Amino acid sequence: MRARLGRIATGVVVAAGALIGIGAAAGGARAETAFASFDVSSSGAPVSVLITQEDVYRVVVTGTYNYGTTFPNAFADAECSTDAPVFDGVVDFAVHAVQANGGPSLYPSPLSEWQRYRYTLAPKVPPFFSNNPADDALDVYIDGSNVEWRPLSPTPVDGGPGVVAGCDLATHTYESAQYLFRGNRRFSIFDPNVRDNAGSLHVEIYKGA
Repeated sequence: MRARLGRIATGVVVAAGALIGIGAAAGGARAETAFASFDVSSSGAPVSVLITQEDVYRVVVTGTYNYGTTFPNAFADAECSTDAPVFDGVVDFAVHAVQANGGPSLYPSPLSEWQRYRYTLAPKVPPFFSNNPADDALDVYIDGSNVEWRPLSPTPVDGGPGVVAGCDLATHTYESAQYLFRGNRRFSIFDPNVRDNAGSLHVEIYKGA
């Protein structure tokens, strides 16, 4: 916990048509407290947070969700994702020798299944992926834009060909300093195909970087 100075802006979370009030905190030195705490559903429905004081905020996202309930091992967190064999991308074909037709997967280690940009390199096949090369499918977006989430407990790259640098496989917790303008800021999980998703991620917002 880090002590912080200053006044936290009052916010209101708008989720599923309901208004959830977030109380203001008095100024002065104190333990850090989130001024907004909410869950973002993997259904793709955005959660709006009313920012009354535009400033730099630290956004922390924790947890995992299932982005393909009909496929094995299809999980994601705020930044990284595992591989659903039916959607193998370019990297998977090149280094994992995975058969897209349901054949055997030759992963050297469970760690190697987690990657930051897995579906950025995948063929863009609607409705599963968009055609925008700047998109980073399965990540948490703010105001419809991609965010580079930093892992709180980075997992070292494993001994196999997998790429897990930049992922947090211990706590699945990520943070990012974001300048949020006054008004309703929207938080959502970006997935062009949400029909087979399940679960949610937890978001907390702190005043200051």
